[in-house]
Amino acid sequence: MSVLNMMKIVAAIITTAFLVGCANTPVGSGDYGVNQTRSAGSVETGKVVDIREVTIREDSRTAFGSRGGVGAAAGAAAGALLGDNVGSGRGRQVARTVGAGAGAVAGSHVDRELASQSGLEIEVRKSNGRHVVVTQGDDQDFHVGQHVRLIEHGRTYRVAP
Repeated sequence: MSVLNMMKIVAAIITTAFLVGCANTPVGSGDYGVNQTRSAGSVETGKVVDIREVTIREDSRTAFGSRGGVGAAAGAAAGALLGDNVGSGRGRQVARTVGAGAGAVAGSHVDRELASQSGLEIEVRKSNGRHVVVTQGDDQDFHVGQHVRLIEHGRTYRVAP
């Protein structure tokens, strides 16, 4: 394998890691989307009844997730580059195709794993005695018995100290 081909492979792998690694969407109590700013919300108080650690994953709306398949595309490109260094003629074409397919599958898997994050399922007993469960990122520390604020914006809830 030539030095130029090796440099292409390294560049493809670094690009794949960079593109996939930038894809995480934070979902903690302090994370707001633009459409949730400058809008009225409501606040209730309550007490934490139970806490469970969970893993928050991106919804898989399509075979490649809802972010458009960045990991799959980058993996396919890297796989095709690797396959381009195998054999010659028809064998190289087959290796390129197989490499692209395997790279797409691997890149999609890496993309989904990097998009997952640790979270908390927090059960809160509101002041009116009703219970509500909120799942959010683990950017805050909570403990059972802690008094908290339950913040609502539309259909989105957050638990905050």
